[in-house]
Amino acid sequence: MAVININTDLAGFSEVARTAPDGRDEVYNVVVASGVIPGEALYQMPIDGSYIQTSALASGTAGFRGISLQQQVASGTITMLRRGKLWGYDLAGLNYDDPVYLSNTVGMLDTVVGTANVLVGRVVSLNEAGPNKPKVLYIDAEYASGSDLG
Repeated sequence: MAVININTDLAGFSEVARTAPDGRDEVYNVVVASGVIPGEALYQMPIDGSYIQTSALASGTAGFRGISLQQQVASGTITMLRRGKLWGYDLAGLNYDDPVYLSNTVGMLDTVVGTANVLVGRVVSLNEAGPNKPKVLYIDAEYASGSDLG
């Protein structure tokens, strides 16, 4: 497995951010049950509706509902991206259109299928036209499961 690293700035803070906060992507304000940082994959708890970091280790809890865009402690409210393009992941070793999956590592994304097969997105160019554009991650968490986005 190759976990996709979250880029950080010199102070060690996550650099994950929306590429086009102009209404074309889909974001929600959600309450987190545990502390999160920008770039972590989230799952909605079925009992209380709060969100926690997720992983592909157990098929019953391997759901993917979005990516955290803010750092927050437990019981705080964050903005979560459900669909859209993101900067801030180390995509240097990946090709355009490579699939990205939920990782077995809690909160992280991966280049290969984890224990449960949860496809979360693909590597795309920042701009649709032309070769050699910067690589970004496109995610679509509305119904993310084993065969979606494929």
